Amino acid sequence: MQLVRFIVLNLLVLGISVLLIHLLTDRLGIQVLMAKVLVTFITVIINFFGSRKWVF
Repeated sequence: MQLVRFIVLNLLVLGISVLLIHLLTDRLGIQVLMAKVLVTFITVIINFFGSRKWVF
């Protein structure tokens, strides 16, 4: 069951990452590198707490 939750969480985080990169670069005009840094920060936090509270 942990494997399924792990995969679901990582797919969710991937989707959030792609969506945020799109929003930040195309809609708000933020440079790609800065958008990637911001999205990485956000997704690491989501992944950490998701793994801690839901997966393991």
